[in-house]
Amino acid sequence: MEKELSIHLPDDFKEFLLTTNGINIFSDSLSIYGKRNSYVRKGDDAIQPYDLSMHHSEVERFFPDKYLVIGSYNWDGSHIVYDLETTQIHRCKSYSSNVLNSWANLKTFLSDEIKRLTTFFDENGIEYDEDLPTTP
Repeated sequence: MEKELSIHLPDDFKEFLLTTNGINIFSDSLSIYGKRNSYVRKGDDAIQPYDLSMHHSEVERFFPDKYLVIGSYNWDGSHIVYDLETTQIHRCKSYSSNVLNSWANLKTFLSDEIKRLTTFFDENGIEYDEDLPTTP
């Protein structure tokens, strides 16, 4: 993936990808991209992450070189970017480097967002109110 992106992935993000290969959680409210190996929509092949290389290359022109687009929010299409210089995670407006929210690092971002998003869903994973924005 680093070759495809021509970017050295930060160690914490690389470890995350080696453990999870990306995530789509809370009814796809939050996605962190990974490596998609197949586009077959049946069986185990259907359960793959959105492709990091593809998504980053589609939007990289809207961001400074120091930003790696690693995910998105389904509600508004806002991008989750990894600041390669500071290791901060930012939520940016869709197709813009305008920062809407920031977290100190990947671990804090994931922890905070999982806790926050949990409040929008019941124990069966059903969203309490589909009309409520799930973005921070």
